[in-house]
Amino acid sequence: MANKKISSVSNKAKKIIRTEMLSYFPAKEYGVRSRLDAMKSDADAANGGLGWDGKRPRRATNYQKGAYLVDAACLAVYDQDRMLSKIYGKDNVSKWSMEKKHNTYRHLIGREYSSMLEERKKSKK
Repeated sequence: MANKKISSVSNKAKKIIRTEMLSYFPAKEYGVRSRLDAMKSDADAANGGLGWDGKRPRRATNYQKGAYLVDAACLAVYDQDRMLSKIYGKDNVSKWSMEKKHNTYRHLIGREYSSMLEERKKSKK
């Protein structure tokens, strides 16, 4: 399994990414109801911070906020190979540069964070 590649947009990959993300945000420690709410509190705090490109966005998108969490090391960036290997295959990821690993990890976290908030908003309608 470790060497097999799966689509990063598959339900299996989404589950891997979401499990990774939410494991770093215990709701109880944040005094909120869910891990997503805990993650959102940190992501919202990043709204006024500098982005990875040094530009200050007027209002960051949810994707940008989720990606900022990676830049702010709110997740285990030092261990990003583990998650990426589950999706893209260990042999494949081992050939990537650190920059590619970081950018891919950052993108996946930003994308799934934004998707999770959209899904929650739709379910409340």
